[in-house]
Amino acid sequence: MTTINGMTINYVTVFNEKGYSITLAGYVNTQTAFREIREMCALCDSTSVQFIPGVRPFGWDSTPDKVNTLYIVFTTGLKARSGYYQVDSFNSFEDESTKGLYYYFEMGLTFLGTLSQLQAGYEALDLVKLTNDWNT
Repeated sequence: MTTINGMTINYVTVFNEKGYSITLAGYVNTQTAFREIREMCALCDSTSVQFIPGVRPFGWDSTPDKVNTLYIVFTTGLKARSGYYQVDSFNSFEDESTKGLYYYFEMGLTFLGTLSQLQAGYEALDLVKLTNDWNT
């Protein structure tokens, strides 16, 4: 189980971590959850990451309210650090299986820092208090 901006994803099937970059793949079984994930990551093409040797990556999120910066809590399986991540890429598709219709997604993420590291800066931008269209 993984929680992304308050939304629980029960089926994370692939998790690859390389340095500060993470690829997260999984699926949901309701169209509502699928739309929420897709909407959450809709503007990820506007992001970029500046990698500086020996320093944590610096994320560039061009959206005014930093919607591409998500707080993610990893609770089971191979645990990454819970904290703020920037969405760098998002791919999704639907597929029929023997158990019904499933909605698959893959997210490319960059670790920006933990809550304790970045709390003051993100509170100044109101990211901790940010809500989305589905009130989570």
